[in-house]
Formats: sequence, structure tokens, C-alpha cells
Amino acid sequence: EWKKKHNEDIAVLSKHLAETNALLKQLYDTDFIYSKYRNLPALTSIYEYFITGRCESLTGAHGAYNIYEDEVRKDTVISQLNLVIQNLEQIKQNQYMLYQQVSLMNDSLSAVSRDISMIKLNSESIMQFSAINAYYAGLTAAHTRISATMHLLNG
Repeated sequence: EWKKKHNEDIAVLSKHLAETNALLKQLYDTDFIYSKYRNLPALTSIYEYFITGRCESLTGAHGAYNIYEDEVRKDTVISQLNLVIQNLEQIKQNQYMLYQQVSLMNDSLSAVSRDISMIKLNSESIMQFSAINAYYAGLTAAHTRISATMHLLNG
């Protein structure tokens, strides 16, 4: 029973749809609406312009076609501006990440510079200790020779 009722409803709806499409074709065949504007968004906007009194004709400087084109252009500009804003936000985030990395690199370079300074100081200390060590080694060698000579002389 339900299937029978469902098929009847589909048949009635299909009939109405076919009639509506036929009427729409007849209307479009009159070329009353330019083919570019034969879509639901354009037609609803144009209809709105007429019922709100924004225009009184389809054509002309203040006609519905011009108002619609102007709004489409403005919508396009707005969507492009939104895209630009998104890209600027991404650039901002990338610059912040870059700043963080540069800061980390600066910290690392400062640490390396401090380490190099410490190595230099330690190297200078090692050189001074080596010079002192060489001086004392020379003194020890001289004292050893003197001691050995004194030992030989004393006998």
C-alpha cells in the first residue's frame, strides 16, 4: 500500500516538475532574461532587487544586471581579501617561527662564543704553564749537572 502511494506521489511530482520545466523553457525562449543570469542565485538576487525597489529595469546603468554584476564583483573582491588576510596570518606565523629560530641560533652562537673564549683562556694558561715548566725543567737540569759535577769532584 505504501509503495503504491509512494509511486503515485512520485508520478504527481514528476508531472508538476515537467510542467514547471516546460514553463521555464517557454519563459527562457522569450529571451526576457539574458542566458548568463539563468541560474538560481542570479534570479533570486534580481528578484530581490525588484521587490525591494532597488531597481526598476533589468538593463541600464541602475538596472538589475548591473547591480548583480557589481555585487558579484564585490563578493569576489571580499573573498580575495579574505584569502589575502589568511595568507598574511600565515606569513605572520612563519615570521614568528623564524624569529624563534633566529633567537635560538643567537643563543647557540653566544654559547659557542663563550666556549671559544674559555678555550682561548685555557690555552693561554697551558702555554704559560708550559713555559714555566720548561724554565723549571731547565733549572732542574742545570742543578742536576752541578750536583753531578760536585759529586764527582768530592768524590
